[in-house]
Amino acid sequence: MWFDHQGGWVAVMWVAVIVFWTVVAAGIWAYLAALRDGSERSAEDILMRRYADGEINNDEYRARLMELRHS
Repeated sequence: MWFDHQGGWVAVMWVAVIVFWTVVAAGIWAYLAALRDGSERSAEDILMRRYADGEINNDEYRARLMELRHS
């Protein structure tokens, strides 16, 4: 069998190739997910998130929302 006379290096090579391409695919997927997440958010979405997180109060939220809708 190929494993016996190759000393196991062929098996190690195949495992390394599979791990390499898995890491490459995961990196591409993570990059595309980050791009998609950042590009789909509008200014109103960001403002709403800041209001929901308590970063801004109700008056500030309404004032900034009006500015966004009138510009």
